[in-house]
Amino acid sequence: MKQWLALPIALLAIAGSAPRAFAHMIETDFSLFGEELEFTSTFSSGEPVEEAQVTIYSPENPDEPWAELTTDEDGRFSFVPDEAVAGDWEIRIEQGIGHTDLWTVPVNEIGVDYDNISSGIQDEPTYIASLDPYALAAAGVLGLGAFLGGLLYTTRNRSV
Repeated sequence: MKQWLALPIALLAIAGSAPRAFAHMIETDFSLFGEELEFTSTFSSGEPVEEAQVTIYSPENPDEPWAELTTDEDGRFSFVPDEAVAGDWEIRIEQGIGHTDLWTVPVNEIGVDYDNISSGIQDEPTYIASLDPYALAAAGVLGLGAFLGGLLYTTRNRSV
């Protein structure tokens, strides 16, 4: 009966050793050209986030979009906040499920507070199982070793 304990241990060894990898996350930077803010969004792999939905919310009405844009083929978009509207301008950049970046552009009585433009909380990274053949082979060898070791252990204890 003890030899059957080796099978669940082997299965846990195989399942537990599968590596995890991050799915693409959006990373955004911004530059200043005169009064225009230009944002560039790329995935963590470095490829541009093409045709992402960009929604900009004014502090006057944070529930309704002030502007809706899309990124170009280089992952870029730009806008100029209305400096007459003080408060935090919110920018949401989205492409597909789980690919979101949030930015805040503060505007005060002097104008845009460029030093305090900040990236908001990003969505939690999505983990995906990696199907790396070497990792799967290593997991199989470890699992088989655990299974055979369990069988050997239970067989030796019986003969004593």
